[in-house]
Amino acid sequence: MKTRGRRSPAPFELALREGDELFELNRFGHFLLVSETGVHLGRSRRANESTFISHESITHVAHHRRTLSLATRQGLHVVVRGRRRPVAFGEVHDAIERRIARLPGGLQQLSRFRELDQRQQQAGLPWVTSTVVGICLVLHLLQVSDPFVSEVGAFVRELVGQGEYWRLVTAHFLHDATWSFSATEMDAAVPLLFRLPFHIVLNCLLASLLGWLVEPALGRLRTVWVLGMAAFGANLLCALFQTPPMLGASGLVLGLAGALLALEVSVPERLPATWRVPRRTLLLALALQAVGDWFLPFIAWAAHLGGFLGGYTAGRLVAKPAARRDRAPSWLRGAVAALAGVFVLGVAGMAPLVMRMGWAFNDHARHVLALPDPTSFTLNNLAWRMATETDVLGVAPAPALALAQRAVGESGRSNPDYLDTLAEIQFGAGDAASAVETIEEAIELAPGDAYFAAQRDRFTGRRAAGDRPASPPLPWFLRGPAGPPRWVEDDGLDI
Repeated sequence: MKTRGRRSPAPFELALREGDELFELNRFGHFLLVSETGVHLGRSRRANESTFISHESITHVAHHRRTLSLATRQGLHVVVRGRRRPVAFGEVHDAIERRIARLPGGLQQLSRFRELDQRQQQAGLPWVTSTVVGICLVLHLLQVSDPFVSEVGAFVRELVGQGEYWRLVTAHFLHDATWSFSATEMDAAVPLLFRLPFHIVLNCLLASLLGWLVEPALGRLRTVWVLGMAAFGANLLCALFQTPPMLGASGLVLGLAGALLALEVSVPERLPATWRVPRRTLLLALALQAVGDWFLPFIAWAAHLGGFLGGYTAGRLVAKPAARRDRAPSWLRGAVAALAGVFVLGVAGMAPLVMRMGWAFNDHARHVLALPDPTSFTLNNLAWRMATETDVLGVAPAPALALAQRAVGESGRSNPDYLDTLAEIQFGAGDAASAVETIEEAIELAPGDAYFAAQRDRFTGRRAAGDRPASPPLPWFLRGPAGPPRWVEDDGLDI
């Protein structure tokens, strides 16, 4: 892989000079030439030009079995050998250092190499980013088992404005729970590939990769600082520009990318080669991300941009002290402690709703009713949860009843499922007569539906009041007395 460098004379002329060492990299003719003045990287020995890296500009050299990394202040050059070329990059490494040792100040330059080698060896695991990934995975499992977690944890600007401040924290650790372990007809109709949790898998992989580059360079406390500022930037821009609900760790991931760019701009000479990426690659990846954010409507571009700006700004503030390995100042320690407290408060704020506490549901219902344009689905879904998963109907049924009535009204009383929710709440509140009247209206819209008929039997006393029939897995227009809907074919799909 070639990055920026200045042109050099033809490689076959350089190869004839006494003392030069030529290494063939692959069968396509790519080569590496170590001369007295620098390293020449070329695509072919017959080419008239190559990329030249002077020995004085090299800040660190690292090698593995098939790769050699040459770090300079201007960027990173990564050389890859072919499988059939027995090039020993250890020999190339030694050849470069022998040439550097002959330069004025070369011994000091090699001493800095040794310092970076030692720093690389002493770097521990990226515990901060690994913890973030672990929290995301644990919460994702909770989301899969309880989809309501996504509803109460996503960033919704209007609900945050009404006091649900925990969403500023929880939204960064939740993801789209698209994976389904159920075996309904609807699940069977969706190919397995499209039910994989791409959102969380991609974010966790990117966070882990960037964590291995950023956290060893910044240290744990400064990494927490970067993540906190990335979350702040994502929240700020989402509040200013983006109204749809937002969830996902993408803002944190872009914050790490911003910190990586800040390190590359501020202190490239103080980073081991293995902690860097070629600048063109990094900038190209960021440019592609920006294009995707602009053209894909389902991506939270404000969260991405805010997270990147927050991470870059925070990284610029702490990059040089981190490179000097300065002890974290008191203000940074206080900020990290505050961020940890904010995280704990955020999880604690969401917990009462996840635990189905009635008072929390009533407060949340009032907040949803105050929204300017909640969907009828949102209203009905929350009302049904309050009726079937909490004890609010026997204490304070008014918020749940208001939700159901508004959902029915906004649907034009044309959705039998919404009418069933209203009837369930009326029955739980002690108004059996209204419940029977409402469920009769649902039966008129969906005649022959066994579920609605069983509900009517409950409300009229023919069935025990506590013997509620199981909720159907499909909406009313996809189910019927004849069994599964016709569009679901028995074609042996592996679910």
